Amino acid sequence: MSILSPKWSAEDRLLVVAALLPAIQEDIYAGRYSAAGRPNITSLQHIINDPAEVLEEYREGFEALVSGRKP
Repeated sequence: MSILSPKWSAEDRLLVVAALLPAIQEDIYAGRYSAAGRPNITSLQHIINDPAEVLEEYREGFEALVSGRKP
């Protein structure tokens, strides 16, 4: 069962952003903010603004992240 809708509503996007925030905060405290392959503020901007078609390309990883599984 899908957690996120294919329409990528504001609520869906917020779920993904909220799931990424702890990792970003942890990276800031650890001194590795913006390290290659790690989420940052630009990642959040993309989730908020990108068209649904773009976000669909990352659905599997986002679904895992929101559900607490490793992507």
